[in-house]
Amino acid sequence: MGYGLVARASSSVLWQQTLGQDATSVRIALLPWRVGGGDWSWQDTRRRYLDALTGTNRAGRLNSLPSGREQTLAEVFLGLGHLVHLIQDATVPAHVRNDAHPDFLPFQEDGYEKWAERTRVARPLEFGALLALDPVRPPASIFTETKNSDAPVPITRLIDTDRFDRLSFGLLTDTKAASGNK
Repeated sequence: MGYGLVARASSSVLWQQTLGQDATSVRIALLPWRVGGGDWSWQDTRRRYLDALTGTNRAGRLNSLPSGREQTLAEVFLGLGHLVHLIQDATVPAHVRNDAHPDFLPFQEDGYEKWAERTRVARPLEFGALLALDPVRPPASIFTETKNSDAPVPITRLIDTDRFDRLSFGLLTDTKAASGNK
């Protein structure tokens, strides 16, 4: 569990692999808050993808028909969007402590995101140059089995390589080091 100023939430490494996300809750200002919003774990998203590809009918969805397959594929991309968001959050210092960041709390500021927006508006050429830099790709070796039964999917290592040294690649590890958090 992460302990933020106003919220307590599960680690994104665990959250991205939590089955039944829709029914879970986080604590915001000491009160339980039902997450809702659907089930978008890696496992759920992969199952939807397999169902769409194989035409497997599940829970009343007729993936054997084009309309069912299209709806399931739309959910695959929605799920990927949720999961990529967790990886993106791991690059932002304000989010590396597993802090929940509900947008309905006006006093929960994020200096990094404000800096990025100010830079985009005030210095568009510099911002464009930053976006044009070659991406840093992870080594294939990080996509190995994890030893965490709560987070067994190897994609976990994009966020946390489960070791802390300057040679590791995990975004969360590197962002914590850059922001002074251990």
